[in-house]
Amino acid sequence: MAIQDEFSSKQKVINTLKSQGYSPNVIAGIMGNIGVETGDTYDPNIKQYKGGPGRGLFQMEGKMQSAYNTYLKKMRLPNTAETQLGFMNDILTSNKNYEIGEGNRTRLQRIFEVGTPSTIADEFRIKVLKPGKPHASRRMNTANQIYKELEPQ
Repeated sequence: MAIQDEFSSKQKVINTLKSQGYSPNVIAGIMGNIGVETGDTYDPNIKQYKGGPGRGLFQMEGKMQSAYNTYLKKMRLPNTAETQLGFMNDILTSNKNYEIGEGNRTRLQRIFEVGTPSTIADEFRIKVLKPGKPHASRRMNTANQIYKELEPQ
């Protein structure tokens, strides 16, 4: 049962990113980060290991978590994978700077147009997530693996 649930969560995240209009390269790059942040569970309710402050698909904490909580209240939305992805999409595509800033948003949009899954994963990590433990190679490897899964057979 757990394996099916994990697959369903992963596929739900992929489907949501597709519905937001992202290319396979961008989907793989974002998924590479989500995979590492959630220990490959893709569980939107996951809490940081050993009780740290990180929560959800992106392990948001601090100002990002505060902005997300405000987003939930303002939009009157439940905390789901779709809502977390909607919040991140808003950060990445709108003129609202939230916590990443206009310059980082613009640079990410450019990388999304021309980057490979691994470069997108790395830039997303640097400009959006800024994790304490980067695990950069794991993120890039996961992005490349997911890209292969997304390729039409």
